[in-house]
Amino acid sequence: MLVNSRGIPWTGDGFGTSFNRVRDHAGIIHIDTSNGQRTAKHVHDLRGTFCTKLLRAGLSDHEVADIMAWSPEQVSGIRRTYVDQSAVIVAIGERIRRGL
Repeated sequence: MLVNSRGIPWTGDGFGTSFNRVRDHAGIIHIDTSNGQRTAKHVHDLRGTFCTKLLRAGLSDHEVADIMAWSPEQVSGIRRTYVDQSAVIVAIGERIRRGL
């Protein structure tokens, strides 16, 4: 369980508010490459980024689904949408090279 600096559980909005404060101070944004639009990143974006990193590392949809507590179908959708197929092929080749 995550706790705040006072050692008590975060409130419903406390963690998100703290995350947003740090995000804004650090200037973390997403820039859409098609139109240059700038939008703020959110906590849920971190989970999606972690998911894509696991997929690019060569884990299967089922392995990532277990880690993320998502369905394999959700992970498959993220793979199709966000993971470059060539990166997956390189990661699989690396796993084969290592004998995994």
